[in-house]
Amino acid sequence: MMLRTCYFSTVVGNKTSFFLRKNNGVLKRNHNKNYNKLSAYFSSEDNSTDNKNGHHNRNLKQTNPPNWPRDEDIRKAANPHWREEAADDLLERGSAALLNNKYNDAADCFRESLHVIGKVDELKFSASAKNSLNALGIIHLLRGDLTLARERLDHAFKLQDNISKSGFGDDSFRDRAGLLNDYAALEMHDGNLDAAFKLLKQCSYTIGRAHKISNLSHSVTFANMGEYFYLTGEFDSSVTYFEKSCLHLRECSDGGNVRDFLGSNIRATVQTSMAKSLRSNLLKLDNESKTNDDDIQLANDVELQTCRTLLSEASYGLDNDSGKLNYIYIRSQQASLAWVLNEHEEARDYFFDAYFTSLKIKDQGVVDNEIFLIAQNNASLFHHDVNEAEKLLTSCLDILEVETIPSKIERMNVIKNVVQHNLHVLKQSKSSENCSICNDSIPSNSKLLLQPYCESFQVDTNSKLLKLNHSNYILGSGIIANPRASEFSFSGNNNNAL
Repeated sequence: MMLRTCYFSTVVGNKTSFFLRKNNGVLKRNHNKNYNKLSAYFSSEDNSTDNKNGHHNRNLKQTNPPNWPRDEDIRKAANPHWREEAADDLLERGSAALLNNKYNDAADCFRESLHVIGKVDELKFSASAKNSLNALGIIHLLRGDLTLARERLDHAFKLQDNISKSGFGDDSFRDRAGLLNDYAALEMHDGNLDAAFKLLKQCSYTIGRAHKISNLSHSVTFANMGEYFYLTGEFDSSVTYFEKSCLHLRECSDGGNVRDFLGSNIRATVQTSMAKSLRSNLLKLDNESKTNDDDIQLANDVELQTCRTLLSEASYGLDNDSGKLNYIYIRSQQASLAWVLNEHEEARDYFFDAYFTSLKIKDQGVVDNEIFLIAQNNASLFHHDVNEAEKLLTSCLDILEVETIPSKIERMNVIKNVVQHNLHVLKQSKSSENCSICNDSIPSNSKLLLQPYCESFQVDTNSKLLKLNHSNYILGSGIIANPRASEFSFSGNNNNAL
């Protein structure tokens, strides 16, 4: 009797299993490896449920469903990451607000970013929280609240230390270097120059050991080091470090347009500070020599022209819409140079430009009074109307009387002494053509190097007026949007991670 045979096939995965049906109704299967694997994958039982021939036992019920993650578990695992992403978005919004000189909006964004992350005190190494704390520290520094600034930067340092120890930091150590620079600026602002110098040396050593060299970090560190030497009166060293900063900045891609966290052009800041140190050094030489030596005069003339070139390049493309703090700084230094060059009308215009810009910032209530008071004092020195100049100085004293922040008392006292001296000179000049000012009336302080730095200008043979300089630092270079180093990425929200 002939056997009738039919073939048919089914597809399992990308393989084909062939089945042979014979007339006795017995089904034989030619199994392949993929079929067995797929069958085992959908099974809730272990290998003991298969028979000796490797066939799945169909008589057993699937009592255990696949162990898929629950929605609650997914939300619990992803929630910290969503929070950090939202915090990063708020940090970017705050940074954009700073670029538009909206300091109040920026501060609100930074505070909200910390609120979004959650219990920041329980975090061990969240770069998002570190960036937000660093940004808030900068805002408090600008507003003159050094106590709050120190608290925020201290907290940011703890997070950064843990990040660095875990090996999840930036390859060029830019995150740590930026924070060290900001803390050094805080110490200089507070008059703790020795502590600032140690931090800057530590920063220089750190970035020098990085696997990936960052020219920007080198440039920022050398620029702030130059400002430190300016405050200590070592003007030659100050100029040297500013030159080093410019050299490293040239190695950066598009280094001429790199801006700091406040929106100030870094190249313009460094060049302006270098011109300030050069000019201060010339004034020092002139005061010490007390001679009309032709060689010294020639050298001074050359350096003054160098200052003019540096400030011309720094002010190129400068406008009131970006980097307002930098704008005030550059205009003030241009005015000081113009005065030294006996270009008094030009000096007056620059000083008043800086003053009116600072007045706009003060009216917005976003920046410390110190910058405004410095600009107002300097503008009063070059006012055509003596009575109006007296009003400006009196206004400065009125503002100083209500300054109560403890961390600013010493700095405010420096400004107060300078303003009182200038007001005394002004009143004497109104009552007598030949006023004589005793040297004891010139402000003296045990912390003579404490900011703001004052310079004397000879008005006539008997009188001297004091002009104030405010220092300018490059801030926020460590606030970067690298892939986040987060405890949520590898250990969960574990408070005992380190």
